[in-house]
Amino acid sequence: MINSFFGLEMGRRALDYFRRGMETAGHNISNADVDGYSRQRVEAGSSAPFADPALNRPATPGQIGTGVQIEAIRRLRDAFLDAQYREEMSTLGYWETMEEAVNNIELFVNEPAGEGLKTALDNFWSSLEELSKRPDNAAAREGVIQNAKNLTVFLGQLSKNYEQYRTSLNQDLGSLVTEANSLIDQIAALNEKIAQVKGVGGNPNDLLDRRDLLTEKLSELVDISVSTPLQEQDGDYKIDLHGKVLVQGTNTRHLVLVPVPGNDGFYDVQVEDNLFSVVDNSDVILARIEQEASKSVHSVIVSRLASETAWKVGFPGSLSNAVSPDQALNLHGAFSLQVSSGGVVKTSAQFSGGLLPPPAAGDPQQYSFRLASGGFESVISVVWNASASRWDISDISGNTLQAAVPSLSLQDLSDFINANYSSYLNASVTSDNRLTIASSDRHLISLVDIKGNLTDTMGIADQAETVSIDVTEEDTLNTIANKINGSYMSEGGPSKPEDWLRASVEQASDGTYYLTLESQVIGEAQRINVMG
Repeated sequence: MINSFFGLEMGRRALDYFRRGMETAGHNISNADVDGYSRQRVEAGSSAPFADPALNRPATPGQIGTGVQIEAIRRLRDAFLDAQYREEMSTLGYWETMEEAVNNIELFVNEPAGEGLKTALDNFWSSLEELSKRPDNAAAREGVIQNAKNLTVFLGQLSKNYEQYRTSLNQDLGSLVTEANSLIDQIAALNEKIAQVKGVGGNPNDLLDRRDLLTEKLSELVDISVSTPLQEQDGDYKIDLHGKVLVQGTNTRHLVLVPVPGNDGFYDVQVEDNLFSVVDNSDVILARIEQEASKSVHSVIVSRLASETAWKVGFPGSLSNAVSPDQALNLHGAFSLQVSSGGVVKTSAQFSGGLLPPPAAGDPQQYSFRLASGGFESVISVVWNASASRWDISDISGNTLQAAVPSLSLQDLSDFINANYSSYLNASVTSDNRLTIASSDRHLISLVDIKGNLTDTMGIADQAETVSIDVTEEDTLNTIANKINGSYMSEGGPSKPEDWLRASVEQASDGTYYLTLESQVIGEAQRINVMG
């Protein structure tokens, strides 16, 4: 039997809903002029009816409605428009900086409004023309001398102004990097607060507005990419700069000013933990300034490249029975392809309590990943040794290391890399419990999971797009090559040409055929990863 307060409770819920609606409307009005604020709306729904089907349910005719309830207070934001806005803000910030620089240059040249460089050149050429008509005239000679002095003084002052302005821009770059790093830290701090509020079932709308505003300000300074809700599979809000993560949840990477010896010590901006060496020999590169160029960096001519070959895999004799490119291979399965490499330094996420605990029932007991840098590569396996209750580390060369405790630590991996690959790589564990792997010769480092997801869990796996290829028994080498090339040319394939590769069938000296894969772009970064 329904008690007498049932109707009163329904009315209380309705009053609570309307009261919350008025409070939200007042909040919207009071923040109408606040930069970055998003209008909020109360979303309501019917509360659970009385009663649920059961043997002990009251003998009432059907279910009875219990009124209204507040389901959420949501921000009225469009994720697509936010992404478009941030992209355009980056473009706007670029052209505003260009406009400011050009305006300052116009002040130095004093063109086109005043009497500047053009006037000084015109006077000089006019005096030369006059001298050519009357070479024996003293006044014409004196005019050439005076106009030449005026032009020389003007050019000297112009050069001095340009040099001072260049130094000023370099100093401003330091201020902008400091501002960007401050925004990165603030966004990471907000991520922590937002996660705490969401963890207890709340909607941190105002905090989300603040984070979006800071992200938009950062996009004015740096050409960033921001993860969408669909991409945040691990729950972390991510911001990256051309593939290099700046913010991931509460973890941050700052921008770093690196003096360039070949550019008079002026700064280059790089990403923390992904620093790379710069060329100190300015003779290998030439910047060409063209009047019709659409951007400030017009063209760069490189005389010497670090690598002039493309990565290529596939070798003669790999298929000893393939005597025809149209012969069915009787293979069934699938494999994945990826063209990718990271920076010269790889830094993992934080793992203070150990990287891999002893596996529970159903957990993976074996992981394998490929580590490569320059001409070096190796496959490292991490296998659970149940009889000894520890993780064992080994590679394809027979090198081994046993974990000191049941849990695998970052230090175990660091010790294994340093003990066996010190000629190519240097590994260490930072004070905040991150694994850092650096190339000794400043080569790009590639890390790809072969079995399991160990490097992906650590946050240091190559993140380029992958292409999956299915193989059936009737497929030939030509068929597989066509499948690979078709996958990279299709709309669903990688969008960036540097992530592409091309497949071809070649014939060995013994008459057999084999498949080769070659990266589309020349250079060390385009390393080909073939995965199971």
